[in-house]
Amino acid sequence: MKVLTVCQPYAHLLCLDEHDPDKKKVENRKWGTPHRGLILIHAGKSESFLNSYSPLPENMSFGAIIGAGVLEDCVHYVPGKQPPHRYGWLADHKHAEGPTCWIIPAVYAFKEPVFCSGAQGLWTLTGDAVQQVEAQLRKVGH
Repeated sequence: MKVLTVCQPYAHLLCLDEHDPDKKKVENRKWGTPHRGLILIHAGKSESFLNSYSPLPENMSFGAIIGAGVLEDCVHYVPGKQPPHRYGWLADHKHAEGPTCWIIPAVYAFKEPVFCSGAQGLWTLTGDAVQQVEAQLRKVGH
């Protein structure tokens, strides 16, 4: 299972319900990936970005896998420029900053976080956490 570590509060915003106005549908990176499909969202331990968003969500976890979604695509996007036609909504999405937007439109929040160490880049989950994540995936119907 592939995992992406995201700093809080942005990991939490990815896991919000699709109807929540603060829902984050993209993760901004300087690099893309050929991976498509299931991706786990790991909330990093860093608190360095907490001052960058207000109001802060309640009940954020740190150092844990908090949700799962589908990485649909990675597209180059520069704010103020025309986004790829299929993703025209990026122009109005407050979280689309580029230069590479990882399109993750639906992330399902886990009922219980799976605490584990994260890593840089797109990493593969191993060890005891795999079984814990599989149990959480069954709870959300994956």
